[in-house]
Amino acid sequence: MLRYCRRKYIDVDDTAVRTTRDLRGDINRVDDYLTEAPGFGDFLRWSPEGNVLLSCYESTDELGRAFQEKKIGKFGLLDYFTKKRGGGIHILGSPDQKMEMLERLVRDSRLDRDEQAVIGDRPSCELGKAIQLGLQVYRMKLLDDSGEFEGKYKDEALDGPHVEVNTWCDLMQYPNLGPLTSFSQVSPYEVGARRA
Repeated sequence: MLRYCRRKYIDVDDTAVRTTRDLRGDINRVDDYLTEAPGFGDFLRWSPEGNVLLSCYESTDELGRAFQEKKIGKFGLLDYFTKKRGGGIHILGSPDQKMEMLERLVRDSRLDRDEQAVIGDRPSCELGKAIQLGLQVYRMKLLDDSGEFEGKYKDEALDGPHVEVNTWCDLMQYPNLGPLTSFSQVSPYEVGARRA
């Protein structure tokens, strides 16, 4: 059973936006080709509170931070990650820094761990750390036009309890991730979930 989730830590690349498929390694494609993952904007409008965006780049990439900021800013959704809404944006210089930041945010949140969730695609980074920390874990497995998993980490196994989804609309089937009003219509404390 999953408790109502008061904070959601959201990964950027291949979770919120279709980086691997659309950019093909070329940062010049951001303006013309980068698309958000199916239903991402709808999810944020449905569940606007407590969203924390976590993003990282390779510290050897001199354009890394600016590139991440450009991707994040492209879709006009920054208002859903403000401190006023209980969220924030953290752009880190490596996957290790991203995992350290996640651990710090969880520790400092004053929320029970099972009231926090990570939505991402990378078992060796944010998802594995979330399982280690005892958080709710949702693995985004975006599909390409042929129905195949399109992410860079498609062959990485994820050990531990988690839910697998293919779109952000799939996540909206879990009332524990939405606004408190939608959750309370189902149950005041818990909701069942399909587990992978």
